Amino acid sequence: MKETDFQNIEIVWLNVKIFTPLTNPLIFPTQFLNYKNVMNDNKVKTLLPPLLSSILAWVLYELTNANGLYWGDSGEFVTVSKIMGIGHSYGHPLFWLLGRMGTLFFPSNPAAGVNHMIAFSAASTIFILAMLISDHLGENRNLLDRLIITFTAVGIYATGTTVWVQATYAEVYHLHAVMIVLFLFCLDKYFFQRGSVAWLAGAAYFFGLAFTLGQYAALLLLLIPLFALTGVRNLKIGISEILILLLSFGVGLSIWIYLPIRSALDPPVHSALIDSMASFMDYLTRADYQGWIPASWIAVPFSLKQAGLIWVGNLSIFGVILIAIWIITLYRNRDLRAIPWFLGSLFYIAFCGLLIPLTMTAVQMNEMDVYLIPALILAIPVVAAGIQVLIPVMRARLRPLLILPVVLLIILNWPKADISDTNEADRFVDYLGAILPDSVRIMPTTDNIIFPLWYLKNVEENPKGFIIEPNLVSEMTPENSTDFIGETPLLIQMDGPFYDALLFLDEPTLAGPFAAFHVDQKTTSRIDSTFLRNFSFQVEAVKHLTQLDRLSIAKFWYNRARYFFIRWQMLPATHRDRERFWQQAIAAYTQTALLDNFSSIGAETRARLALMHVNLGRSEEGTALVYEAIRISPMVNEAYRALFSIAYTRRDYGVAIKQLKRLIRLEPDNGNIWMDLAFCYDKNSQLDQARKSYKKGLTLGAAPQKSLEAKLNIH
Repeated sequence: MKETDFQNIEIVWLNVKIFTPLTNPLIFPTQFLNYKNVMNDNKVKTLLPPLLSSILAWVLYELTNANGLYWGDSGEFVTVSKIMGIGHSYGHPLFWLLGRMGTLFFPSNPAAGVNHMIAFSAASTIFILAMLISDHLGENRNLLDRLIITFTAVGIYATGTTVWVQATYAEVYHLHAVMIVLFLFCLDKYFFQRGSVAWLAGAAYFFGLAFTLGQYAALLLLLIPLFALTGVRNLKIGISEILILLLSFGVGLSIWIYLPIRSALDPPVHSALIDSMASFMDYLTRADYQGWIPASWIAVPFSLKQAGLIWVGNLSIFGVILIAIWIITLYRNRDLRAIPWFLGSLFYIAFCGLLIPLTMTAVQMNEMDVYLIPALILAIPVVAAGIQVLIPVMRARLRPLLILPVVLLIILNWPKADISDTNEADRFVDYLGAILPDSVRIMPTTDNIIFPLWYLKNVEENPKGFIIEPNLVSEMTPENSTDFIGETPLLIQMDGPFYDALLFLDEPTLAGPFAAFHVDQKTTSRIDSTFLRNFSFQVEAVKHLTQLDRLSIAKFWYNRARYFFIRWQMLPATHRDRERFWQQAIAAYTQTALLDNFSSIGAETRARLALMHVNLGRSEEGTALVYEAIRISPMVNEAYRALFSIAYTRRDYGVAIKQLKRLIRLEPDNGNIWMDLAFCYDKNSQLDQARKSYKKGLTLGAAPQKSLEAKLNIH
């Protein structure tokens, strides 16, 4: 059959008006056989590139997806999705509701179900982002060029390490990204394509949903004036339109009502019960913030640099080059539409680079990449604009070569993102299930323990019948500590303020990441040997672990090291167990350093090892470890303590004073540091400064030093 025959068939069908609803499905196959018509069909040109891009990304994410439980908040998100509970503040109710759907599809493996939901969310983000790019391309561009531009631009986003890794396990950031890109898509329709105010209402609705998944979505409001300045229409709306926008935003935000309703129906997984509007607001606003302390400014240059490197690293050199090409040709081409996207991305980078060290902990600063996903989304239309600059100057046969860097990115980033065979978190849950005595009471103090415990209790139906008592640690005192233990075996994860309580409990024995009490020696040995067998690694063995696996297991070793180090400190020099505790602390810190060379925990570990080397007279080894610690994180107090100790040991009091001043900027209210500074000033013959530092130390609670008082003539 010839091409003209197909065209004649179409004409016959189209002329039978009465049968049009029935004939449309039959017309499409005939059009599909006509290659030229398909290539120029506007619907095909608009939908095919986004559809193919998102399907390929989805396949990529599913191939590398975790097959079960993963570390971090993943265990909590899966648990609360499974039981329709409430997780940690400030709350992600939309995630938990959609996650519940994921668990229903995979009842035998709820964690995998939620992981698949996240992979689908990430692919949905790519589809909408590709649709946005498609709107920017115009109707006259042929299908092949549109495929090349779309594949390359969204491929750079989809294969970035942060985006890819976050798409492979249960976390909130990709569901957040879906709402953000829908918000941006609606804004673009309104400002650049003369859409109705309904698009603006849609933007308000999706902004409300995005706000329930992350407050930092508020930064995107900057795009509204940027779009109004550079778009084809100004923002001119009346009172009625404003009310519609507020109503749309409120409807999106109303998903938060789930939290108090769910809490009223059944106690949530989270330890804090929401039983009033005041507690609800407190739940939403609680966070582990340091506050706007002057010491945080030390980390701002490091944070800005890190934010920029994350942005460049995820976009790849190819993406940055495409953005540079667009910037160079901007004046000639007058492509103003990409300007607000570019400025918005830069603003987001700068704002996060400033905000994170000033308001959050050092650990959160090391997780900055996930906060910058919106900045990556904003950069992709600019990348697409750069490709459009290249397309006209390239021969048609050479244009498909633009896709090759994306293929290279897949090859390079696959080993970093592939967690399909990762089972360390699952193994840890199995370890807990195997070693916990029946009816044990557990007081976990960090997420690394509590989330696997929640999963074991609520998803795997608590086969050992254990009880979680998360509030007892803060209530424990020397007087009532034995009351908490009673006759029941008790396993307590080692961290934070609980160390003080450990010092007066009767002979606790560390077993893995736990301190075991009132457990017979045979059980304790079995628990400890099981931990050492499952979670000890050599250099080569560490390579197969993902970064999150390494960090999670490093925390166990870090807690173990801190425990032995404190026990060593508390024993007199002649005690027979002191050397054993010292060696166990060194071994545990060494294992921590092997696993973690990127987070604040890895930095602090190196600083503590440095101090231990200094105490043994190995100042050169100590100095090398300290500078490794500072390279990883500049906000580690122990690093400057180690540098002070090294300088003081060498009697280099000028350098010792310099390091103490740095330490004071991090801990301005620590009287002992001021007292050390007074000693150093005295040794350096700076008596006036010594007197001021000594008096400052006393006002901050440091113990008086009579010999120094007499020498400085302080009365």
